[in-house]
Amino acid sequence: MFRGCRAWSDGDDGWDFYGWTSSITVENCWAFNMATESGYKGSNSDGNGFKLGSDSDDGAHKLSGCMAFGNKKSGFTSNGGKDSTCANCKSCNNGQADKGVSGVSSGGCPAASAAQAKRNADGSLPSI
Repeated sequence: MFRGCRAWSDGDDGWDFYGWTSSITVENCWAFNMATESGYKGSNSDGNGFKLGSDSDDGAHKLSGCMAFGNKKSGFTSNGGKDSTCANCKSCNNGQADKGVSGVSSGGCPAASAAQAKRNADGSLPSI
């Protein structure tokens, strides 16, 4: 389980569950600016926010309250995996449309300053 985590400015995907067959739960996590920053973008980099499987491996991952924005490719992609789900997830200003993941909306993009917002006292990420 991942809860209240951020991934940003990575050289490839933020959350990459390719080849992972056990179910993973991800709550209130963000992925932004994947494979877009100077020095971190390569022609071989996918740059997805959340990659949730592959054609041969399907872990039926469960995401809720997650956000993906400003990524080179998709905010959320099943990458061929069939059973992953999102509830109340948001995807904004990514290079490509989301692929194969239901429960993702494209509204309510955060201001750039939201990515730098401090955590709440309980350690959770602030609401956006």
